[in-house]
Amino acid sequence: GKYRLWIPAELGYGPEDQRNPQTGEVAIPGGSELTFDVELLEFKSRAEIEAMQRQMQEMQQQGGAGGQDGGAAQGLPPEIQAQIDAQMRGQ
Repeated sequence: GKYRLWIPAELGYGPEDQRNPQTGEVAIPGGSELTFDVELLEFKSRAEIEAMQRQMQEMQQQGGAGGQDGGAAQGLPPEIQAQIDAQMRGQ
């Protein structure tokens, strides 16, 4: 499906201009409504998501206390890493 989402300014960035921290230029004018066009490209069933979550939990438990690496992708199950790689390549 395709959807268009609108976020009013008071729920987005508010009344103040949002500036690019590197250039100082206004990136988003104050009071701007945010509009997003969203397209659903893939759907996973609840069972698939729960299976992936179990795999991730198992991997974290096997990794022990060394999981302080900020969530790095190392140690992901190959099928999950393949999905991430495909998404990063735009497939």
